[in-house]
Amino acid sequence: LQWEVGGHTHTALPMPGRGIVVVTDFEVGYVALAQLTHSLGTFYLAAALLAILGAGTSPVTWTKALSGWFDRQRGLALGLALAGTGAAAVAAPAYVARVLESADWRTAYLALAVIPLAAMPLVYLFLREPPAIRHAPGGDGMTGVPGVTLRAALGDWKLWVITFSFLLLSGAIAGSIASLVPLMLDAGLSRSRAAELAGIIGIAVVLGRMGAGYLIDKLWAPGVAAVVQGLPVLSALILTQATPEVPMLVMAIVFIGFAAGAEFDLIAYLVSRYFGLRHYAKVYAVPYAAFAIGAGIAPAAFGYLYDHEGSYRSVMQIIALLFGGGAAVLLTLGRYPRLATQRG
Repeated sequence: LQWEVGGHTHTALPMPGRGIVVVTDFEVGYVALAQLTHSLGTFYLAAALLAILGAGTSPVTWTKALSGWFDRQRGLALGLALAGTGAAAVAAPAYVARVLESADWRTAYLALAVIPLAAMPLVYLFLREPPAIRHAPGGDGMTGVPGVTLRAALGDWKLWVITFSFLLLSGAIAGSIASLVPLMLDAGLSRSRAAELAGIIGIAVVLGRMGAGYLIDKLWAPGVAAVVQGLPVLSALILTQATPEVPMLVMAIVFIGFAAGAEFDLIAYLVSRYFGLRHYAKVYAVPYAAFAIGAGIAPAAFGYLYDHEGSYRSVMQIIALLFGGGAAVLLTLGRYPRLATQRG
């Protein structure tokens, strides 16, 4: 979508066109899953295709546009926009279950592919970057916008603090969410009751996104992050008990949901405040990649540990350390820098 001429980057498609491309790619990924055969290799290929084609629908795309439009209330704007993923987490399972009542799993994947179609008109009509970014001097769409280059960001220890923190936190969040239902089943709850309690997390994610977004506009964002991401330490300690009471389970699930809801808001906000918007998407991609790695590895690693030990006690102890460590290191970031407008 971009090419270099005379040292300047030119974009082939405006933001709405790029949005349509990435949404269409996501739809193709679901259609590919609907064509699965009995081959395990085909399943891996289709899953990889979905991940690759769906990468453009990640928060990198949406937060780049939002961060350009909002400054004073950027956190709340990010929280409100990204709350859609939490709402989808609540609605999508019921939607798929309803399809499965009258059709097979292939149809369910095709039904999921229909959802991105509904987003296309919204993306085309409303997804825009601010004129100051779209038409900035220099041809790269960002020259003249406050911020640092990717090279400068990579040489700044603050970026690596953010990256390391969210590597730990993503592992803790993904590992705890993946372990919730099996852990409650081990504690003696029925499958329906465990699923009902686990469903609370979707609501907590939405509240966490909006709540954290509001607070980081008012308060120092790393401090807010440390509290929101530190609360699940209590969740993990509660879940180390062999038979936790239901009210304690609810509190543990809510704290984990708050942390899961706040993570993308926090990454986007921290990157925009500490490194600016000039190369925002490229800089954001560094901690986001670490987040994806942690979220991908942790559930499998914790599953292996459970198989080895036969309980979730050690798993939850490690998760408590990950939440605590990831939250604590963010407190080293210090005040937001005064970013200069760079040209060329």
